Amino acid sequence: GSFSSLLGDTRNEVLQERSQNSIKYDGRVARMLDAKERAEEERRATTLLLSDLKFAKVASEKELEAEKRRVQEIRDQEKKDLAAALRAHAELNDAALAASFAAHEA
Repeated sequence: GSFSSLLGDTRNEVLQERSQNSIKYDGRVARMLDAKERAEEERRATTLLLSDLKFAKVASEKELEAEKRRVQEIRDQEKKDLAAALRAHAELNDAALAASFAAHEA
């Protein structure tokens, strides 16, 4: 009878070891799935962040272009104003010269 009880013990040990291995395996699979899910989440977050950054970059480039245009418009206006002022100054000078010339002739 001792042989069959020995066999029974061995069988129990094997079954116990199998169930422990199965639990370990399940645990490992669960951890792998967790890690995979976390990686997916991170990838999604990264994708969102990248699209936000692209959007921000495009927006800031547009703002920069608009700012350059505004500066250019101001410069153009200043040039026009300066040209107008110079013309007015020249006309005043011409008028003054003409007047003094006329006075001189008289």
